[in-house]
Amino acid sequence: MLLAVNIENSEIVVGFIQGRKILCRFNLGVDHSRTDDEYSLLLSRASEMNGGCLGDVKSVIIASVVPSVTEKIIRAVSKLIKVQITVVGPGIRSGFSIKLDNPAELGADLVANAAGAIEMFGYPVIIADFGTVNAVSVVDGHKNYIGGCLSPGIRMSLNALSTAELLPGVEAEGGVSLIGKNTCSCMRAGVIRGAALAVNGFVSEYKKEFSLPEDTCTVVTGAQAKNVRQYLLPGVRYVPDLTLMGLAAINDISRRKYLN
Repeated sequence: MLLAVNIENSEIVVGFIQGRKILCRFNLGVDHSRTDDEYSLLLSRASEMNGGCLGDVKSVIIASVVPSVTEKIIRAVSKLIKVQITVVGPGIRSGFSIKLDNPAELGADLVANAAGAIEMFGYPVIIADFGTVNAVSVVDGHKNYIGGCLSPGIRMSLNALSTAELLPGVEAEGGVSLIGKNTCSCMRAGVIRGAALAVNGFVSEYKKEFSLPEDTCTVVTGAQAKNVRQYLLPGVRYVPDLTLMGLAAINDISRRKYLN
C-alpha cells in the first residue's frame, strides 16, 4: 500500500493507493500555524474516517509546493508509520527528462502530473492543471518536459476582481455564458471562459510551435477543472486524481519495482 500526499497551497490531498487503484482519498486544509503533532492527529483521524489503514502502508511519497509545511507533514507521517518517505524533488527519478533552464524550479506537482499523464496516455502530451495557479505543461515526442506557462487560477482571479470597489465577491461555478448579462456573470465569463480560451490557445500554439501531432492528448486536472473542462477543445481527457497517479508512478520508478 502506498500513501501519496500532495501538498498544495490551499489543501493537502491524501490518497491510499494499491497498484494504480485509489482505495480512498481525502483533503486536509493547509494551516501554517498547525504543528506536526496536529497534522499527525488530523491525518490519523481522517484516514480512519475514510477507510484508509495506515498500518497497511509500505511506502510514502510526498509532493509539495509549500516548503514551510513539507517538514511538518514528514514528521507527522513519521510519527504514525515507520516506513521510508520519498519526497519529489531534484534528483528523483521521474521517467522523463526536464529540459528547463533550471530543472530544480519545476514544481513537484507538475512533475507528478507529467509522470501520470505519460504513463496513462503516452507522449507527446499536454497537461492543463486548474488549481491555485493555472499551469499548462508540454512533454514532447522524445519524453522531454520542455516547458509551459503559468497564470492566475480561477479563485485567485475572481478574488482579485472583487478587490475593485464596485465588484462583488463571486464564486466559481459551471454553466458560464460566453457573454455576461450582469456584473457577476461578466466576471465569471471573463475568468472561467477566459481561462478556457487561454488554454485552448496555448494548446493550439504549442502543437504548431513544437510540431506535435494534431491528435496529441490534452489531459486536464486540478480542483477547478470541473468548472472549465466543458469549454476546452474536444477530446480532452479529464483525470481528477492525475497528481496522485503520477506520484504512484514516480514511486515505482524510483524504487524500480511495482507494488501491485
